[in-house]
Order: sequence, then C-alpha cells, then structure tokens
Amino acid sequence: MGNKRRCIKSVEDGIRKIMNKCFVISLLFATSFLSSDEKEFAKGITSCLLIKDYSAAVNLGKTAIGVYPKSHQIQSLCIRSLAENGESLEALKLFQKEFSERTLKDNFSLLESIAWATLIHSEEKSEMARVSSLIGASLTQDSRTVDLVMDALESSNILLRSFALRLAPQYNDRIVQKRVLELLKKEKNWYVRIEMLQTVGFMKLKEATPFLKELIASPSVTQEEKISAIHALVNIYEDVSDKDLDLLLKHKRSGLRELGIAIIDHFDKRDKISLLIPLLNDPSPHVRSLVLSVLGTMEVDEKILFQAGKELDSLMKDIHPEVAILAAWLKLRLDADEGRENIVNWVVSKDLPNARFAAAVLGASGSKGSHLLAKLLDEVTDPYIKANLALAMIKQKISLKKAIDTLKTFFLEVEGEIMWQGGIYPMFNQVVPSNIHHQIQIPRYPALMDHLTRLDLLNILCIAGCTEATDLVKKFLSKQMWGVVTGASVLLIEEGDGEAVNLIRKLLDDENEITRIQAALALAFYGGDPKVAKILEIAYAKVDWERKIQILEALGFIGNRDSIPFLLEVMKEPFTLLRTIAASSVIQCLYH
Repeated sequence: MGNKRRCIKSVEDGIRKIMNKCFVISLLFATSFLSSDEKEFAKGITSCLLIKDYSAAVNLGKTAIGVYPKSHQIQSLCIRSLAENGESLEALKLFQKEFSERTLKDNFSLLESIAWATLIHSEEKSEMARVSSLIGASLTQDSRTVDLVMDALESSNILLRSFALRLAPQYNDRIVQKRVLELLKKEKNWYVRIEMLQTVGFMKLKEATPFLKELIASPSVTQEEKISAIHALVNIYEDVSDKDLDLLLKHKRSGLRELGIAIIDHFDKRDKISLLIPLLNDPSPHVRSLVLSVLGTMEVDEKILFQAGKELDSLMKDIHPEVAILAAWLKLRLDADEGRENIVNWVVSKDLPNARFAAAVLGASGSKGSHLLAKLLDEVTDPYIKANLALAMIKQKISLKKAIDTLKTFFLEVEGEIMWQGGIYPMFNQVVPSNIHHQIQIPRYPALMDHLTRLDLLNILCIAGCTEATDLVKKFLSKQMWGVVTGASVLLIEEGDGEAVNLIRKLLDDENEITRIQAALALAFYGGDPKVAKILEIAYAKVDWERKIQILEALGFIGNRDSIPFLLEVMKEPFTLLRTIAASSVIQCLYH
C-alpha cells in the first residue's frame, strides 16, 4: 500500500514539474516579445495556435494587446486564441468591444470561431444541446464536425444517434464509414436501425451488401426493415447483371425475391417484366403484392398484361386482403367492371383497416374508378375511409365542394392522433389512426407526427380553395404545441411555401400576442420565413424557458444574419443550454 502511495506521489510531482516548466516557458516566450514589433507578435501568436499551445497563445495575445491596444490584427488573433482555449465568453466580449461595427463579411471567421468554441467547450450535455451543436456544426466544413458525429453515433440517446446517422453521408470518409458498418450489426433500437439502413444506402457502402442480403433473407426481421434494406441495396447497386437478377428472382428466400422485383422497378428494366409473371403465384403474399404493384405502375406490353390477367381471378380471392385488393386494382386495366366491383366490396366492408387501404387504392385508379369516389363518400361512415376518398377526389378535382367539406370535417372533428401510413407502393399512402409509440428520448414523437400530418391536410385544403381556411389555420395554431422543435430538426422538415403557410403569415398581425408567436414559430419551422425573426426576438424576453429554447432554435432554422447580434447577446447569458443553442444558431445564420 505504501509503495502505491509513493508511486502516486511520484507521478503527481512529475506532472507538477512539467506544468511549472510549461508555465515558465510560456512566460519566457511572452516576455521575449516585449521589445518586438506588431508583426513579430502576430507571428508568435500564430505559431502558438499552429502547435495548439492555446494557453501560450492567450498569454502572448494579452501581452501584445497591452503593447498594441488598437491593432485589429492582434485583437483578432487574441480572440481566436481565447476561443480555442475554451474562453468563449472572453472572446465574445473582446469581439463586441472592438469589432461590432465591422461588416459581417469581415467578421465571418471570428464569429465562427467564437460560436465553435461555445459548442466544443460547452459543459451542457443534454440531448437538446448536443443535437443543436450537431445542427450548427453540420453546416460548416470544419473537420471537428466529424468528431461530434462520431461521438453522437456512440451516444446512448436514440435521438442523437438518429441525427448523427442523418449527417453521416455528408462526411463520407473512411473513419465514418467504418463506424457505421460496425454499428449496423449492433444497433438494437428499431427506429435507429431503419435510419441506419437508409444511411448505408445513401453512403453506398458496398461492404454492407452481404449483411443487407442476410437481413432481407431473415424470417425474424420486420417487413419495414426488409423494405429499408432493399432500398439500401438498390441505392448501392449501380446495376445488376441478368444472371444476378435471375438468381434473386428465383431465390428460396422471399426477401431476396422482393429485392429482384425492386431492382426491375428501380432500374426500369421493362425487358425483364415477363420474369415477374411466375411470381404472381409466389408463396409469399408480400411478393405477390409487390409484383401486382409493379405491373400496375410500369408500362407493360399488352401480351404480358394478358398473361398476368389469367392469374387475377384467383388472386382477387386471395386469403390475404392486400393481395386481393391489388389484384382487383390491376384487373381494372383488363375488365374495369369486375375490378371496380371487387374494390368497392372492400371499401364498404366492415374490415376497417383493409377498407381504408382499398379506399386509397381506388383513389389511385384514375379514370377507371374516379366516378365511384363521390358515390362511396355518401355510403361509408368511417371518417378515415371518407378522408382518403376525399383526398383522392381533391387530387382529381371531382365534386370539390363535397370533398373539401368532408376533409374539413375530418380535420376539425377527429381528435385522436393521426399519421400517414405508407403503402406497399408510395401511391397507396393513406391517412390512418396513429399507431406510433412514444420514444423516451424523442420528445412528443407521436404528437410531432400528428402535427405534421395535420399540417399536410391543412395545406391540401388551402390549395383546394377551402373558404374557411383562415379560421382552420387559426384554430390549428391555437391547439398545436410547437415544442417539438428538436424532433422536427431530426426529421429535417422541408421548407414549404404552400397556401397554409401564406395564411399563417397573415396571422403575424393578429391582435393576440400568443397567436402571433405561434404563427411566427410555425413559419420559422415550416416556411423558414426571415420576416418573423424580429417578432421572435422581441418575444424572447417575455416567454418561459421552453419557449425561449424554441425561439433560439427557430432563429437558427430561419438563418437570417440580422439575428446574429441578438444571438450574441444570448451567448452571454448564464445558462449553458441557451448559450449552446444560440451558438448553433449563429453558425446556421452564417452559413444560410
């Protein structure tokens, strides 16, 4: 035990001697410049920065400022030294004192250094702060962003891992590729696995091909994972040889047969469509459904279509509803009356999930089924079937007033959370009751998806010419909680300029201050409108903690450079989280 203490003491003494020696060297280094001119000082500080001796750079910078207090070159180098040394607040104070009157173009590099320092040296470790740091860092070309992405990939927080995976394709170097490939086989969370599969496809990681094929062939993974793995492989492949395609279509594993079908669809291999006909009798219902979808959407030779038609009578009686409904949809091209009769029977059935799907399929049937939509709208009672029929009618401009009224009623009266459910093919997407589960580490995830779905419906109503659109928008804003900002950042909401956004813009002048703030936040995150920045800046001092965070994130999302002075003031506040988010928003404004 005594030897252990002596060993520890010896190490401590050694460290202390090294630190004292470094201090003396730094002091001597600084004093050696006391008689130097401005250029020598600048050269010395730059040398310290290059060798990453930031403490020495700060000491020398302070000495230089004492000798040349008006030198912008020395002041600039001192700000960089303070920032690199983790003294971002001191760097900011010096910047505001000496450089606040200069143009943004002249200050760009200094502002980036100060903001980066706040992100890198922040003591705030919450997922909100780390996501905010990633958002800001991802807009720069700084190599340090890779370190933040790599660190987030290792996080126990699924939100951070998901967002890091979204960013990984931007930094597609070998170290990131290797880590993503390692994590691909280890990830346990279902949502992150789906994100991981998409990332592997975007990064075109050919090394992942064997694992993806195993995943597709495995009977133990979910259908959603198989579909994501198929899409990843299709993105990775530049093309597939006829031999390999034939092997996939005849493979004993249904997932690999689905991959073969997806390749024909993705690469538009019309000369290979005939190879799909035998798969109409495939033992896998999902394979049968996929073949029916591809045959119904690609340009198919009449002879091949006639050949497929021989199987449709039995397929319309398939024990799997999805197969039967899609067979009836394809039958519309050969025998419209029989196809319509079968689809209508499904739409009016009491099997609500499949009736809703059938309504979406009928809505995608074009002129072959369009005249049935308004009639069925009067017959069915389920609000979701009505909504999906109304959406198809609005798209095809059929009985518009009736369709708009139906969708408006759905929007106002359905109180449960809703979502878009993807079909086996994108054209079969439908509005359904939400089955999204809460994620502990993604704030209000089901509410976020409900919110975005309703905003989509609202935009459709506005574009269709709903006369009560303004009232609908106002009611929507009064109910919605815009505190789903972090989740929205992860999902990367696209900027929009739809009719709903235009109506929300009119509410910026509403007499109710809460309505104005809600409208401003909505426009910030959905429309990226720079005009709302000033409204949010004024509101910042009046709102609670949560809303302050939303406003700071919104200002970054907008990216208006006129907001930078306001954000710099927030970076001087005593709250680490607010400073971190403000610094991220400064970077977003700089790079917008």
